[in-house]
Amino acid sequence: MNIVDLSSYPKPEVIKALDFEARVAAIKATAIEIMPDLEAVLMGTEAEPLVAVIEACAYHMTLQDQRGNEDGTSMLIAYATGANLTHLAVTQGVERLDGETDERLRKRLLLWMSGHTTAGSVSSYRYWGHTADVDVHDIGVTSPSPGEVQLVVLSDSGTGAPSSALVQKVLAAVNDETVRPICDSITVLGASIVTVNVAATITVRSGPDATAIAEAAEADLYAYFEEIRQVGQDATESGIHAALHQSGVKEVTLTSPSSTVAVSELQSPRLGTVDLTIEVAT
Repeated sequence: MNIVDLSSYPKPEVIKALDFEARVAAIKATAIEIMPDLEAVLMGTEAEPLVAVIEACAYHMTLQDQRGNEDGTSMLIAYATGANLTHLAVTQGVERLDGETDERLRKRLLLWMSGHTTAGSVSSYRYWGHTADVDVHDIGVTSPSPGEVQLVVLSDSGTGAPSSALVQKVLAAVNDETVRPICDSITVLGASIVTVNVAATITVRSGPDATAIAEAAEADLYAYFEEIRQVGQDATESGIHAALHQSGVKEVTLTSPSSTVAVSELQSPRLGTVDLTIEVAT
């Protein structure tokens, strides 16, 4: 079960578009409407003292709008940061862990809000698993049979394979009598890491900087694998192709992996070696 993707929603109406030039034009238009004789002066250059005053006013009004935007979004989950996010989470009964980043706290808060139940929902187990320790990167939840719950822990450290101590922390957190439904039997396992080595030939059109294209392709490849660094997420052939196919690239020939790397509900993908060969089209 995926948590809500807040980035897929439009910006809230409380956010005003900032347009300094439009603000200057509006002030000038209002001044000319009140005193038509000012038109010649206001339509002059920025060197005119009155024009400079109007632009200064417009600048400060734009700053006020920006502050209003920041104030208006500071208590929205998608935009809140730092102490504002901490206080927002506390109102829902979620406390920031030592060393926890804003993005991780935001993720736990959304899990809590979608899975706050004593019925043992997937989101509830994922929330309590994440709450066990800040080193928990992801929690997979499956039910092999009725009454049996299996949690798979992915660590934020090293390759992603969790230590036995981290697994025990998660087990203790989800086995608490205030968390686990009385009829559930819980097993916690460490995720098995599937290393995906990528090798490809990237053919670029003549003209673009081949070195810059290779660097951008490698950076996007790492970003793609960071995005899918979850329990049970496949490393798809199309996703790898998309990461490597930069602007200026004519063709990407992927030699490894030869197809989508499917992972089980007990596994998580990890990028291994990267071997990119750059050729210039003739």
